[in-house]
Amino acid sequence: MYFKNSTGDPSLDFWCSALAESLITDLHQSRHIKVLPQDRLYTILKNLDLLEVRNYTTEELKKITSQGQTQYLLQGSFSRSGDTFRIETTLQDIKTGEIINSERVEGAGQTSFFPMIDDLTRRIKLSFNIAPSIIVADIDRDIGEITTSSPEALKYYSENTRGNNLGDHSRSISLLEKAIAVDSDFAI
Repeated sequence: MYFKNSTGDPSLDFWCSALAESLITDLHQSRHIKVLPQDRLYTILKNLDLLEVRNYTTEELKKITSQGQTQYLLQGSFSRSGDTFRIETTLQDIKTGEIINSERVEGAGQTSFFPMIDDLTRRIKLSFNIAPSIIVADIDRDIGEITTSSPEALKYYSENTRGNNLGDHSRSISLLEKAIAVDSDFAI
């Protein structure tokens, strides 16, 4: 799910989708976990008229997971105190309501989001009772290597995704060009 911005700073709202997209991308590398692709999540939220919602009811979550044919749901938020950012996540078995995992990571500055995402990915994998020896052998390149390690480039990319989904293709192209100008090695 998209993350909740608990910082009070609207200039950080792009992290709501960027964190979700980054975790999806990072977890999607695994041979042992099937993850709902970000375009499918967007479509489901759009069809249920929940794109702008940040606090979901239990019934809304059940509809989302039913349409996505998923058993587990990852939700999260991020907050800030000075230059320190904190990301908190919960992984829930939506059918039973049981919280399978709850994690919290902290880092300094927005560039710390990338190693925090990698750390969260490893922790989340452990929630699925996958043996540590299997997890170590699983594909797991750092998110900064497979996307970007630039918050600014990721912001442009996230804004592009939203604009592209809304049909504003000329603006999307401009935003992708800005992302590449900031990070010419931006893999996606």
